[in-house]
This record gives sequence, structure tokens and C-alpha cells, in this order.
Amino acid sequence: MFDNVFSPIKIRTMQVKNRLARSAAATNYAAVGGAVTPLLVDFYAEQARGGVGLIMVETSYVDEKGSRGLERELAISRDDCVPGLAKVAKAIKENGARAGIQLGHLGGGRTLGPPLVAPSAVPYGTVMGDKIPKELSIEEIKEIADAFGLAALRAKEAGFETVEIHSAHEHLLGQFLTPNRNKRTDAYGGSLQNRIRLPLEVLENVRRRVGDDFPICVKISVTDFIPGGVTAEDSVEFARQLERNGADVIHASAGGLMTVNRTIQPIYYQRGCHVYLAEMIKRVVNIPVMAVGSITSPDLAEEIVASGKADMICVCRSLLADPYSPQKAKEGKANEIRPCIRCTEGCFGSIMKNVPVTCTVNAELAIKYEQPLERVAKAKKVAVIGGGPAGLEAARVAALRGHQVTLYEKRDRLGGYLVEDSTPEYKKERRELINYFVNQLEKLGVTVNQEEANVKTIEQKGFDAVVVATGAKKETPRLKGADKAFVINAVDVYHDKTKGHNVVVIASEWEVGCCDVALYLTEQGKKTTLLFSRDMMEVMTAVSAIAFPADMMALWEVMPQKGIEIHYGMKVKEISHGAVVALDKEERKITFPADTVIVVPRFAPNDALAKELTKRKLEVHTIGDCVEPRRIYYAIHEGHAIGRQL
Repeated sequence: MFDNVFSPIKIRTMQVKNRLARSAAATNYAAVGGAVTPLLVDFYAEQARGGVGLIMVETSYVDEKGSRGLERELAISRDDCVPGLAKVAKAIKENGARAGIQLGHLGGGRTLGPPLVAPSAVPYGTVMGDKIPKELSIEEIKEIADAFGLAALRAKEAGFETVEIHSAHEHLLGQFLTPNRNKRTDAYGGSLQNRIRLPLEVLENVRRRVGDDFPICVKISVTDFIPGGVTAEDSVEFARQLERNGADVIHASAGGLMTVNRTIQPIYYQRGCHVYLAEMIKRVVNIPVMAVGSITSPDLAEEIVASGKADMICVCRSLLADPYSPQKAKEGKANEIRPCIRCTEGCFGSIMKNVPVTCTVNAELAIKYEQPLERVAKAKKVAVIGGGPAGLEAARVAALRGHQVTLYEKRDRLGGYLVEDSTPEYKKERRELINYFVNQLEKLGVTVNQEEANVKTIEQKGFDAVVVATGAKKETPRLKGADKAFVINAVDVYHDKTKGHNVVVIASEWEVGCCDVALYLTEQGKKTTLLFSRDMMEVMTAVSAIAFPADMMALWEVMPQKGIEIHYGMKVKEISHGAVVALDKEERKITFPADTVIVVPRFAPNDALAKELTKRKLEVHTIGDCVEPRRIYYAIHEGHAIGRQL
């Protein structure tokens, strides 16, 4: 099915078994200071074991003078780093993949403190704390170029078979390329030829150190989506120059420090959203080009390679969700792939919190190496009540461990509120997640009963353990007029209960859900007005507490593009016939016409059955929203933990 993706490719002297490359991304699995840990080695061994052709190990900082961007960023800045890195390279190669490592310098985007250096003394905005970096001298620039070369030599000595020079995402080399970061008037600023001088000098230095038989990849942002930033036209010429100067592969990425939503794309952008940028580079060079950007399905990867838009496909988050997705695709088992839902919570969210990377859908990530999932010596008869994400994962893991599992779900479909949440087309990965669970439960022999379980049912069946995952219940908000016939709750929107053309969504505490509802309504051709009770900064703060920066930035880019009318600081007084009446911040009354009004239900734990069961002499566990209404991440992780514990 995927003949093109699984065909080999030669990069200079290196033969790669297929067209899939694991792109470099931080894990926080190294020690503070950057030393290799057993967890890091085991993680990359597992990533390689799953069938990807090339692994580009995460960014490693090249010098001790200010290139490190994270406390646990991997180090390649000293000769004593080589033995540890050699363990990583060996683990990757022994498990069937080619081993590469990315070399980086974050420059003015660092948050770790001095020295903060950049092409020019230009502040990097509120995200980076408005710190003003020191402008690099010519001597310091030469030292950095040499540091990249020495780092590449260490990589080769450690057994890596290729390196990737990070010149993207507004890291230091990309900062030199970017006009609004580079205000220099010397040989390293001004014209494009001057702005690409340092990346080309780094490439030259790396080549001189590693020799002619060693493949070198360069990662670029074809555009950073920032006014006054990198343009695609500049990047096309940059790519030509890279090829002329000895680069073997160009990794065509996008985005920057201030546009992380374009670097790590949430669900609000379509799959493969940056492939067109790789295609632009592919047209002007003869060396292989890597495409990246939410290429989360083997079908899409195959189409890109088959059509000649790119030579290789870079994947990362999908390998966190399921390291074995390449192998499953190759073996014709694509329906068994656990899909990445592009939520950014466990991956990018963990980096933002400065903790080791996790994954929403793969709760086993980073713990399986120390706590392997083993079958039980004595199987239990287990009831799981509730077919939402928590119950599905608990049933799956319990069955994997050898328990006899029966799942009860009163609805005619599994998935819980994930069924509604996955309705919009831009959330189709969540539908794929439900399908994954359904396929897994069938494969593992879990009995699924479409009925509402009660205490009598559980007691009569003689279960040894009961997992209650009954989710949350909806409660009507306290709002004058909320009981009118043309008022529906946000969940019912996904059941085609919205009437008419003009729709007003009254946002409350569930801001992200309201935004999702508004986007879905625009997909249905509705004229949608979104009313927030808080002012814009309060909304942004509230959203950022539950949606990570990439998601938040994407939402506030996409909603106006879709024609959603947004009002802040609106105090809704009542819902009258055919309208919503609200007061703005100046206490002026504004009437918003509405054929349908959407209100946000309150969610409360649906824990009545759990309370009844705990009164009996039964082993009872409660998980997911019936403990406290929260996000998918907690539901799946709690389900996994209980499945292991039984």
C-alpha cells in the first residue's frame, strides 16, 4: 500500500531503508546540563525499533557560551559528551534505523539567562521576557561557526551517521537570516547574501570537520509567518546556496519563536499544511528535500512522496503516540496505529512546563522502560463502566495484562463525549482515536455490552473488580432565558440541533470548547457571534491555562479568518425571543439577533453509581471525569494507570 514511503533512499554515502525520518524535538529526557541518561537511550532505541528509517536526535547545544536553550537540552559541546552520545547512536543503529543528531544554538531566544547573544540587540518580545540580547562580534561569530564544526566531529566520533544543522525556527542561524532580527550593517547583515553568510560558514566548517563522505542536513524555515521575517523567496535562494555549498538534504520546516503554532501545528491547521513549502524547495534543488507539518497518516505520507512533492517525510508527534506506526503501516495494519490527535498537551506542553515529554494518547511513553507492561499471574473478572477515553484505555490495558474484561456503555457508540468532540472535520484524528480503541478491544477479546450498568448487574455477574468511568453530567447554566426552545447547550450543537442562520455562542468558563463550537458552526455555514464575559487578556489567560500556546495562537488566527464575530467583556443579561441582550464594559445595552443561542453547560462528576458500588464489598476504582471533569489527557492516563494496577 505504501510502496513509495517504504522505498530506500541514498543520501550521499548513507542508504536509508525508507522515506520516514524522525525529526529532532526536545524530550527533557537528558539530565540537567545535557548528559545522556538511560531513559534517553531507551527512548531512542524504541523509536528506532518501530520501523522509521532515520532518527534525528533532538537538538544538542554546540558550545558552553550561550547556545543551550533548555535545562535538559542534550549536550554536544564538550569532548566528554561523546561516550554518552555513543550509547544513543549505538541504540538507534542496533534497532534498525540510521542515526543522526541535530546541532543547535538558540541565540536570542534563550530563556536560561546570560549570556544572551544574537545577530543584533533586538528584543524578542513578551514570550521571551523582553530581554535584549548582546550583538555578536565578528570574532564571536567565527567562534560559533567553529563550535558547530567541532560538535559535528564529536557526533561522527560518537557513531552518528549524519548531522542536521538547525537554521530554522528563529534559532541563532535563522535569526541571522531574518530581517527583523538581523539589523547588522556589516558582512553578516543587510542583503540576503550577507544574512545567509553565517549558516553557509557553519556548513563549510562542518564539512571540513566531518569529511566528504558524511551526509549533512540543514533545517530551514521556508517562512516564519512573521511580518518582516523570512520569506519563501529568500528561502528558495538560500536552498540553492546550501546545495552549492555541500548540503546533502534540506529539511523544509516553517515557523519561529513567535509563531510556534506554525512550528508545532495544532488541529486547527489541516494535515500536511506545510508540504507546499517543501514542494517549493524541491523545485529548485537536486538534493533530497524533507517535508514536515502534521503528516500524521501513512496515506498522506505516501501521496506526498509518490507525487514528488518531497523525498522524505519528517514525523515526530505521531511516533510519540505510536513508535510502531511505520512498522504497522508497512505490514498493512494501519488500523492498529494509535493516532496522534495533535493536541500539543503532552509533547509541547511538557517542554513548556520543563518536565519530561509525555503524550496524551500514549500514557506508556517514558514509563514503559522502567515499568514494562506484564501479564498478571492470576486473571480477574473486571467490569469497566463507561466507554469514554478513560474506560476504553482501562479496558484495553487490563485486557492486555490478561484480565477478563467486560465494558458497559449505555450509548450506541463508544467514545463518551469524545464522540461529540470529534465531530468537526478538523478534529477527525479524534474519530480515528475512537476507531483505534474499538479495534483494540475487539482484537483483545473485550466483551462490550451496550447497556446501562447498575449495582444489581455488577453484583449478579460476580466481578472481582469494577472500574467506574461514567464521565460527567451536564447541568443547565443559571442564565435568564436559558430554558427557551431556541437555546441549546454546546454539546447538542454536534447533534444537528442548531436552527437558522444567525447563531450566538455565550462563552463562559469553557472558553476553548466555545471556540471549537464556533468553528464547527462556521463549517456548517452559520453566521456565528461569540460573546466572552471577560476582556480579551483575561480570556487569553484563561485559555492559556488549558490550551497550550500553539493552540491558543492558532485559534486566534483562524477564528477571524473564518468570519467569527468576537466580542469581549459582554455581560449577558437575558436571552429574549430571537436575541441575546448584553451589557458591554461601558454598561451599554447591546442586542444580538439569534435564531439559535448556544450556552455552555456546567459539567459535574457523574459519580452516583460509583458511590453506590463503594458501599458494597467490591474492589472499585473511579477514573476520568466521574472523579473531576477534565481533559482527555487525564482520562487516558488515569485509565492506563488503573489498567496496570488491577
